[in-house]
Amino acid sequence: MGGPGSGNSYRWGAKASTDARDRFDVAGLYRKGWLRPDTVGTTRWERGGRVTSAIGWAVAGEDGTATAVELRYAVGGEEVRERVALAWTACHFGGRRPWFVCPGTGCGRRAAVLYGGRFFRCRRCQGLAYESTRRSPGERALGKAQRIRVRLGGTANMLEPFPPRPKGMHRRTYERLAREASAAERAYGAEAEAWLAGMEGELERRAREEAR
Repeated sequence: MGGPGSGNSYRWGAKASTDARDRFDVAGLYRKGWLRPDTVGTTRWERGGRVTSAIGWAVAGEDGTATAVELRYAVGGEEVRERVALAWTACHFGGRRPWFVCPGTGCGRRAAVLYGGRFFRCRRCQGLAYESTRRSPGERALGKAQRIRVRLGGTANMLEPFPPRPKGMHRRTYERLAREASAAERAYGAEAEAWLAGMEGELERRAREEAR
């Protein structure tokens, strides 16, 4: 997410996955102290170290409270200006949490994130699925093992040795994470073996059919 600035070009894609779309996160604005009336800025997205899209935004409000974020961007050479209302809810331990009110036709859902498309809308309006729901159980297990390795100071490369216990981490915590990573790796390995067995069976079947 970029900081206050200028620029308002926006390019959109068509993959039906949250990971493939640009995310405009209201919590990010709030954490950085930008969700105040009369604050203006630009959010930019990069891929491969290159800026691929950006939107301009301005916060509107009254009595010191932000009530809406006005978006400005261009799609296919057409300038789009849209006002997205904000809603605030109380947190259990004090304070408040901001939400976008999705401006999609007939929607009005509270959303922490709006996703880019022809317009910025909530996940349901965009028809997007979370990337994790598109993965097989084995792929999700692999992702878990990789996240544990990174948390322990290693990399996501499964060919590298398992990371040693970080300084300051309790031994029981490290051992628990190591067990979870090992179980996840076994689950991924079992799925991979089953897939390979299935492929070998399919190749043998095709070979028999061609030999007839």
